[in-house]
Amino acid sequence: MPSATSTPEPAPTNAADIAQQRVTVEGFGAFPVGVSQAQARQMAGQVALLSAYRQLTLKARAFSQPGHEGNELQEVTVSARHGSPAWLAWALRSEPLTAVEDAHGVKVTLKSPPLGEIASATPFLSRTSIYDIDRDGVNETIGAGYDGRIYVLREQAGRLRVLAATPGYAELHSSVRNQWEHVLLTRLDSLSSIEPAGRGRVRVVAHLSRTEAVGGFLAGAATEEREILVTLDKDEPAPEIQVSEPLDFIPVDPDKVPLKGLLTAPSRLSKAVLVVNGTQVWSSPPRLQARSLKLDLMLDLIPGFNRALLQVVDSQNRPAEREVVVFRRGEPAPLKGQQKRALVVGVESYPDGKVAHAVSDARAMARTLVEKAGFPAQQVTALEGPAATRDAIAKAMGALTFDSGQQDLVVFYFAGMSGLNALGNKQLMASDTQPDSQNGVSAEDLQRFLNDLPTHNVVVLLDTARADRSEADSRWLANDDFLTRSGGVGRLILSTGDPSPAERVGSGSGGVVTRKLVEGLAGQTGGTVQELYRFAYEGVAREAAERKVLPILPLLRGRPVGVQSLR
Repeated sequence: MPSATSTPEPAPTNAADIAQQRVTVEGFGAFPVGVSQAQARQMAGQVALLSAYRQLTLKARAFSQPGHEGNELQEVTVSARHGSPAWLAWALRSEPLTAVEDAHGVKVTLKSPPLGEIASATPFLSRTSIYDIDRDGVNETIGAGYDGRIYVLREQAGRLRVLAATPGYAELHSSVRNQWEHVLLTRLDSLSSIEPAGRGRVRVVAHLSRTEAVGGFLAGAATEEREILVTLDKDEPAPEIQVSEPLDFIPVDPDKVPLKGLLTAPSRLSKAVLVVNGTQVWSSPPRLQARSLKLDLMLDLIPGFNRALLQVVDSQNRPAEREVVVFRRGEPAPLKGQQKRALVVGVESYPDGKVAHAVSDARAMARTLVEKAGFPAQQVTALEGPAATRDAIAKAMGALTFDSGQQDLVVFYFAGMSGLNALGNKQLMASDTQPDSQNGVSAEDLQRFLNDLPTHNVVVLLDTARADRSEADSRWLANDDFLTRSGGVGRLILSTGDPSPAERVGSGSGGVVTRKLVEGLAGQTGGTVQELYRFAYEGVAREAAERKVLPILPLLRGRPVGVQSLR
């Protein structure tokens, strides 16, 4: 299968030449089976674009941080939260040059804007409207930025000055392992329904799109409308966080690295905190009231992913945050006093259908955790069939929260039906959950359980099916929303894509994802969540190819901490 490539550019001779240089990249998307030819072309084209955008963001990073190309992590997030929205904005403004089909899929070629525009102080807008927001007789320009921000600008002395900007809603998360790409892109496409909401404020509807590609295939694509209130900041700009060290998503060897930067707030800083791997480790002096604060701290690192989150609030109660991810090389040492604990749930029979083999899948997972992953049998709680009511699951979650320690590894596994509650949101259906009710395990329930756990080493495994015949994209969006809201720092969620009960099983005698997870834990992988995810993905894709149907791919969400392994 062809792989994504980047076309080398001639070496520039000076800074001016570099600033005008454009980058050309190629992205590839594979044709899926089980859909029409037109759908296959469209889906492969979307995947190819995601691959090309990923390459361009890395090119923007290499230009902005020279000397580090080739030393980046295989997993990278580009967003305002990581101080890099300009990289994504530059990539999304690239021009499509060609789209070429072969027997395997679609290859697209993109040409970037000039490299010098990455650091432009002027925002680039994809859509604009003219509106007198503050009712002073002078029109403002309101537009959707390629960086995911909503901007309000006014012309002054022949130039547009930014009066207000929302937080960034665009993000590109990608990981690449042995030419196996996983890319998830959220972008701000346009604005509509602009209307006043009081003096100096305007309410808009933002149109967002979200697209995910895994292993060369489209996992899902959907659009969302979100109502947003934009307020003009005529007095003082919002607070800002600048981090000079360490660089984001760069691997290191030492167990300590400096964290250096500058916090600024023209209206004065009220509070600043630093949270590392989910635990607050530093806070600013009380009654700070400074316009700037220089940071010169040290970060203690564990092997694997380390997530340092800076959060500030100014005197007008306006927040800002900046996350830096540092990957420390090396093998993790066994944690003193760590316990491995699990809650395993399997439900087969429901009022409106059945999920075949869900109970036997849950038993197989519990047995594998004990025999292959080193979980003590007395620390694995199992709920099966009619006994797995919503109250019983909630009680078991509470007991697990009470018993767990800060160093523990906690696993929650669920095999059964998922569905939409009365509000249209996804929920896990317990044995007594009624269709279209709200007595299942919701994203809020799962999030509350994960947040209450004292540990930040949590893995959730969901082997669920949905009986309704909703479209694949709406099913993916509901699943994506459920997993994104439930996951968090150190809380990884690996889930099926909610296939039908028959598709969940495929041609085997149990859930495809559970079979692959069990095989992976038994020695087919190293046992990390990322390895298990790829192994499960490949199993689902292979089964679908053999049956010549469109694969409903599993999803992985959450922000890893350390090296999260089940073995």
